[in-house]
Amino acid sequence: MTPKNWHWDLNLSPDAINAILTNDQHPQFAYVAARLLSSTDDSKYVFSLMTPLVLYRNFPAIRRALQRDQWKQETLVLWEATYRRYAREFKEAGVRVRRKSVLAVDPLTAAVLEQMQAARARAGITQHELAKQLQCSQQLVSAIERGREKLTIDYLRRFAEATGCRPEVFLHSTAQERTVQSSQKTAEDYEGLTKWVEDKRRKALESARVSNLSRGLMEVVAYLPDSILNARQDAWDMPSGDSLKARQHQLLNAMEHTQVHTFGWPIGIVVDKEEWRPRFSQDGIWAEINIPNESQYDYWVLRRDLSFYLLTSLFEDQRAEGKIFFDTRIVRTAETILRIARLYRSPEFGRSARDRVVIKIRYLGLKGRKLASANPGRHLSDRRPCFENEAETVIQAPLGKLEANLVDLVHSAVGDLLVLFDGFVLDKDRVVKDIVERFSKGQI
Repeated sequence: MTPKNWHWDLNLSPDAINAILTNDQHPQFAYVAARLLSSTDDSKYVFSLMTPLVLYRNFPAIRRALQRDQWKQETLVLWEATYRRYAREFKEAGVRVRRKSVLAVDPLTAAVLEQMQAARARAGITQHELAKQLQCSQQLVSAIERGREKLTIDYLRRFAEATGCRPEVFLHSTAQERTVQSSQKTAEDYEGLTKWVEDKRRKALESARVSNLSRGLMEVVAYLPDSILNARQDAWDMPSGDSLKARQHQLLNAMEHTQVHTFGWPIGIVVDKEEWRPRFSQDGIWAEINIPNESQYDYWVLRRDLSFYLLTSLFEDQRAEGKIFFDTRIVRTAETILRIARLYRSPEFGRSARDRVVIKIRYLGLKGRKLASANPGRHLSDRRPCFENEAETVIQAPLGKLEANLVDLVHSAVGDLLVLFDGFVLDKDRVVKDIVERFSKGQI
C-alpha cells in the first residue's frame, strides 16, 4: 500500500524530505529512509523518492535503523529481500556502487564561504531562518557553508539580499588594494595560525583520549585578524629575557581577571593548584586541567599575538549519558563570547573597540546524542537525535559590539548547532534572550 503523510512527525517539509532522500550523503538519510520503508511495501512509491542503487548502497545503515523497532521486523524482511534481489542484479550487471568523492573546496571559495558565515552571524540569522528567506532547505544552506554543495552566483546574490550585503563584498576586499607581496604575507600568516591551531588540537585530543575524556568536547579558537597580520611588526613579537617575562605576566594577568564565574567552571579557567596552574612558554602561556573522575578536561593556550585556543569537555557528560542540553549550550556560548570580549579589552593589550574579532566554536562527539534541557522547567516534548558527529560555527564582529549584540550572536551560533538535532529551531525572543540576559546578570 502507498502511505499517506508517513513523514508527519519528522518536522520536515516535503521539499526537505525529497532533498534528504536524493542525497545519501545527508546525515539524516538512513533515519528518514527507514521511516519511509517501515510505512509501506509499495516499491514503486519508494523508488519514486530514491533510486534502487541508493537503496542498495545504504541498506546496511537503513537496516540498523529499522532493527531498533521490533514492530518493523515484518517490513524489514520484505525490504531485505528487495535489497538482495538488487544486489544480484547490480553484481551481474557490473554496476559500481562506490560513492562520489566529497567536493573539493579551493582556497578562494573557502575564503568566500567563511566571509558568508561571518555575514550571516553579523545579521543574526540562523541557517533555518536563511533557508526560509531563500526558499530552499536548511540542508542546502548547511551543505553550501560546509563546501559540500557548489556555490552559485545566483545563491550568492540571494544570500547578499537576505543578509543586507552587496555580493561583491564577498569577492573583493573592502580594504585598500594590497600588493602581491603583502597578499602572500597574509596567506603565510594565516597558514601559520592554522598550523598552530592544528598542533594544539592534536596535543589536547591525544591527552583527552589517554584519560578517556574525549567522548564530547567543545573547541574554541579566537583571534584578532589584524593582530595576526601585524604580529611580526609588533615590539613584542619575538621577546626574550625580561621582555618575554613581562609579556607572559601580561597574558596571565588578563586571563586571571577576565574569567566569568557565573556558570561555576569558567571558560579558560585559571587554577592556582600547582599541577594545574598556567605555565609559561616562548609561545605565550598555557594550562591543562585533567580530572578523569569528574569527567573534566580543559586545555587552553593564549599566544603572544592574543590568539586563543581551548579544548574542554562537555558539562553534559557530568550529568547525563548521550545528551546535549540546549540551555547549557546557550549559557556556555554567551560565556565564551563575554570571556573573549573581556580578555581582548584588557588594558594590558590596548585594543580598539573597532578591532575585528573572530571566534570559532566547534563541537566533537555529537553523533547519537539527544537534545535535552539542564533545567527541568524548560521541558522538551521530544528528544531529538543528532546524526552528525561535529559542528562548527563562526562569530565575527568588532570588539566593541560583542557584548552589545550578545543575544543575536548567541542565537545564531547555537542555532547552527541545534538545527543538527532533527531540525530543532531555537526561539530567540522567548528562549535565548531570557537565558542570556539572566546570565549577564549573574544568574543561571
